[in-house]
Amino acid sequence: MGKDLEKVSELHEKMMPYSGQKILIVLRGAPDADSISAALAHQAILNSWGIGSTILHVEAVSHQENLALLKLLGIELVQYRPGFPFGDYKAISLVDSQRPDIALAEALKNMPVASIVDHHDQFGVLKADFIDIRKNVGSTATIYAEYLQRLDLLATLEEESMPIATALMHGIRVDTKDLIVAQESDYLAMAYLRRYADVELLGKISQQNLSPTTMDIIFQAYQRKDIYGSFLLAAAGVVRREDRDAIPQAADFLLKRAGIDTVMVYGIVGEYIDCSLRTNSDVIQPEKFIQDTFPDVVMGEYGGRFDQGGFRLPLGIFKALASGDDKEALSMVVDRYIKKQIATKFGFEKG
Repeated sequence: MGKDLEKVSELHEKMMPYSGQKILIVLRGAPDADSISAALAHQAILNSWGIGSTILHVEAVSHQENLALLKLLGIELVQYRPGFPFGDYKAISLVDSQRPDIALAEALKNMPVASIVDHHDQFGVLKADFIDIRKNVGSTATIYAEYLQRLDLLATLEEESMPIATALMHGIRVDTKDLIVAQESDYLAMAYLRRYADVELLGKISQQNLSPTTMDIIFQAYQRKDIYGSFLLAAAGVVRREDRDAIPQAADFLLKRAGIDTVMVYGIVGEYIDCSLRTNSDVIQPEKFIQDTFPDVVMGEYGGRFDQGGFRLPLGIFKALASGDDKEALSMVVDRYIKKQIATKFGFEKG
């Protein structure tokens, strides 16, 4: 309790120099439930202190639940486009990440970082006015729920409290796998948010149907699977950027197959190979598995959320090995590399 109050007091102290100015809240990758809800809460806190803000992201929102979250709760995000007025902002805030996308690196390199709030492992040396990184909570949304409770902010926002509380509850639910891996702090946060949230809307957001495209990608991954003992490897082929969230959804689905405790699904998305690792194994540690098996993993450019098994590999070298723009040839080259890394590195016996 005392430490939470200290962090809120510190956040207020560090943000007050920006009063009357604007801060750019930057999300990394394709915005997910945790990052969207945390950004919304951060925006509300800044606004209560007289600080304007905009929530900016680079990758498109594609997961059907996240799209429903934005639509049903009226949440406004801004997707980056060339010509964005960075000069209107005095600093940036990072939520649910510790550095912005590489596409924004040049534009943001001279802009101070006002705050970093995250629940993943600390990545390198961080510089910001305010830093709150906690590995003992299930989501960044949990941290922001604590801030809001200490500030008693939701009680004063009236109708604005509902979308914030509902979004945060959804963020906690998703990042804790429907509370299966939730910590005590996550349950306490949910109990507080429940007073202000719309549970009926939360249910609608959480029960979105899969799009036909997502189902097709999951089916293709299932058709193109290889099994090595209890490890299942599946190729999703070439996937459009707007459908990239189908890759982790395919991994979640395939992990339900009997006799399988670890799944990796990969697909070609733009200039990268997007990969999603899911495991119930007591032996496999996602971070070590990924780093040992794929030394070219893009950590600095993608965030490397190894604790959730999401990572990227650069596609450049494979394009050089494939002929022209032949997508089938490119997929074959990528498949050959991925299968070789899995089979030879770890010596799985194909089942």
